[in-house]
Amino acid sequence: MRNHPPRILVLATFFTALASATAIVPVGSPAMAKPSAATFDAEFQSIRQEMKDLWLEMHNFKPLPKYCRPPLEPMKIPHNSVMQMFGARTQALMARFRANKQSLQDFLAGNHELEKELMLNGVSPRERNYWRDNKYQLEAERLQKKFNQRDAELKAKPERNCAPAAPTKTEIEVIGGNQPPVQPPPPPPPPPPVDPLKGLTRPPFKAINIPPLSKHYCSQQEMNAVLALIPPEIAKAKTEIEANEAYIAQLRTRRAELEQRKVESHWLTSMDYEIHQTEILIADRQRTIEVIETTRRLIQSTPIVDCSNEGKEVGWIPGGWTLGTEVAIGELTIPDKPYLSTEVGGNLRLGVVALDRTDTIASVGLNGAYAFGSSGPKIGNPTRQRWLVSAELGTLRYGIRADAPDIVTTTEGVGIPGTGDLTSMFPAGVFFANPAFNDVEGIDYRHHGEWQGVRLGIDQRSEYDCGAVTLGAGLSFADLDTTDVLTGSIPGFLTDFRYSTDVDTRKVGLFVKGAVEVPVDRLWNSAVRYAGEFSGIRIRSNVEVGVNFLDAEGHDRLDLTGFVSDAQAVRVGKDDTTFGYKIGAAIAYAPPGTKGLDLSLGVEYGESDTHPVAHRSGQTGDATQIEFEQQDIFFGTLRSTFRF
Repeated sequence: MRNHPPRILVLATFFTALASATAIVPVGSPAMAKPSAATFDAEFQSIRQEMKDLWLEMHNFKPLPKYCRPPLEPMKIPHNSVMQMFGARTQALMARFRANKQSLQDFLAGNHELEKELMLNGVSPRERNYWRDNKYQLEAERLQKKFNQRDAELKAKPERNCAPAAPTKTEIEVIGGNQPPVQPPPPPPPPPPVDPLKGLTRPPFKAINIPPLSKHYCSQQEMNAVLALIPPEIAKAKTEIEANEAYIAQLRTRRAELEQRKVESHWLTSMDYEIHQTEILIADRQRTIEVIETTRRLIQSTPIVDCSNEGKEVGWIPGGWTLGTEVAIGELTIPDKPYLSTEVGGNLRLGVVALDRTDTIASVGLNGAYAFGSSGPKIGNPTRQRWLVSAELGTLRYGIRADAPDIVTTTEGVGIPGTGDLTSMFPAGVFFANPAFNDVEGIDYRHHGEWQGVRLGIDQRSEYDCGAVTLGAGLSFADLDTTDVLTGSIPGFLTDFRYSTDVDTRKVGLFVKGAVEVPVDRLWNSAVRYAGEFSGIRIRSNVEVGVNFLDAEGHDRLDLTGFVSDAQAVRVGKDDTTFGYKIGAAIAYAPPGTKGLDLSLGVEYGESDTHPVAHRSGQTGDATQIEFEQQDIFFGTLRSTFRF
């Protein structure tokens, strides 16, 4: 930096005020804009960049080795003014940094999900340790350190008397005897002070009024009245932008004039700073215009409803209770049940009877729920949120009856595996080795099942402009009674056989589930829908996964009559843990002119390892074992739900 010419003492005050005004002018933000993590981060980045620029200015500022007392050059007053300007700008940036940090902490106090996302090593931005090694905090400390360094250097520079010393008496006598001393010429008058913003004033930005959004409008005229408020606000914003762009043009013209006068660099820097701040305000006002245009589109897409009908409760939403019924018709496939065996060449093959394992089923269920509250964690920004406690009751009876094909042997022996009853004559069963006489005929299979169950759950339903999301979990309790009977005969050995297996399975389950509901017309709104304004057709999909804790007990019997006679019976049982899942899709329809009535038609498919199957090894000492194997169910559903 070059030596400064004399300046008027009020320059220090002028630049302090200038730096403070330009540094802390608030940036207007749209009335509808909501703060987010990106908003705060953008402000932090802007502050950090300005801190870097100011640090570089102070780094390039070099105090002179010494200064002269006024009025002789170089005086210290101009550099003191520059340092005061640096100090004011530093304090303004520090204030903006602290204010933005405090705003972020206040914002996170009510947004715990976002607070968790922004945590570093488990430390929240609301805690002091979070900012210890933060890049924005470090930049602020670096700037303050540079200012303190330059300020201390300048204060340490001495001010000396640079006027020439008066001649001594001896010199006067030598020059002219008793002549009076010659006075030095007066110093030249100081040049006029530099005022870079003289006659220039930044045009103000006034508040922009953005119309609020509504859930619905009662008429087109009402909507048009709200839309009519938007053009004047856009025109106001554009006028302010044009005025400030003209102001920037004047600043650049003034800067070019100062540069031609070869004024010192810090005057040009102050001009650049004012231009930069004005450009920030212009960009912010342009974003405000974008928000207004988005608001216009949202208003135009808001539904118009008839609010004139007597007794109509626009905005009425069902209360806490929900009751519903469900009818399901579909197909159940049970696992394969292994009966009889063949053996040839020492190779034993169990389960040689081919059985039909499917049945058409029908079930009826009742369900109820109670909705309450709207607190708790949120997914996105829902327009409405509820908790629901639900209960479901269901029952199902089904049966399978089939005539299995005869077993005709050529080289194989046929075995009837036993139950392992050690009190019987043939615990391991009997084996007929002669292929000429051991064909099995008249095989008849019957399966009967009865299921009763109850489910208790808690769900969180979040409604959005584009649909709804439901997440939940719960407990299930069920009881399944199954009976399997297989009969047949081996005429060649004059022997008939009959298997009978009865098992009672009790289940306790834990499950989690989720569902997504999307309106076909893209205009779903619970307040308008429940006012009976339009029907509303939605597409719904759901998924559920669970774990089952099973406990089964029962009996397995084998009766042989004829040439070979025996009666066997053993107790069977098993405890196990299995898994299952269910997926579904449906079309939901709300009849027009009704409140709270929903109808849905859908399909579901599920698999679960909950069906008990008896396994007999045919080996001495081995009793019948129960295993839980997979059963599949695919059915269509018709549901009706009434909320009140």
